[in-house]
Amino acid sequence: MHATKAALALGERGGDGRPTRRYLPGAGSLAIDAGTEDGCLAMRVDQRGYACRSGSACDAGAVEYEAIAP
Repeated sequence: MHATKAALALGERGGDGRPTRRYLPGAGSLAIDAGTEDGCLAMRVDQRGYACRSGSACDAGAVEYEAIAP
């Protein structure tokens, strides 16, 4: 799948004071629940340390939309 930044509905790039910065998916993003089962099993937490799979599947990308903080 190839998508534009607009279709992914990415927000501003942020880092929350952490060493790496990332784009958070916004509401309606194609990245939400687009992760693969293998990816979900391999990554229990996102780049921020939040639990993955907050919806019907994990999200594609470094962070989970609407994840619950640890």
